[in-house]
Amino acid sequence: LSDGKFAVVWNENNTDGDGLGVFASVVDSTGTILVDKFQVSDNTTADQKYPNVEVLKDGNFMVSWHEWNESAGSGKIFHKTFDVEGSVVSAQAEISSVTWTSAEVRSLNLTDATFVITYDDTSAQIFDYDGNVIKAEFRLSDSTNFEEGNARLAETEDGFVAFWTRHNGDENLHGSMARYFNDAGEP
Repeated sequence: LSDGKFAVVWNENNTDGDGLGVFASVVDSTGTILVDKFQVSDNTTADQKYPNVEVLKDGNFMVSWHEWNESAGSGKIFHKTFDVEGSVVSAQAEISSVTWTSAEVRSLNLTDATFVITYDDTSAQIFDYDGNVIKAEFRLSDSTNFEEGNARLAETEDGFVAFWTRHNGDENLHGSMARYFNDAGEP
């Protein structure tokens, strides 16, 4: 964030009413708390976990996370944007439904008005700062013959590079993959 401020996100158990919750705070470079702990998710049922924070180029920060409902056997991916005071800039929005109990979520600011979020195996979507979908769900990988996951994103001059792991179930056949995308999410 600006002026040496940092947004910090974490999971906390049994403080949002039911299981794990996602919380955030804003601190300065000395660790002084500038904005007290606040709950990120609007939901207080199920487990909200695997939070990820991304500083946007407009100075706000976006938090994305995975919510898992054990009794329903399903999950969802959400995001929500805040300003440096911890006030909501764009409301909580559902990105996707997932069937994995532990879908990690990663995000990356792309332009002055868009960001990409990856989740589940190697699924991704691009949004504008208001949370509107710019590019609907697409896969980072062009293969469906492998188990893939653990995606990470890195910014390039005019897009991003996605990295992920791949294996076919045989413990001896693991690999790391990478693919370049432009700001519009096209390979």
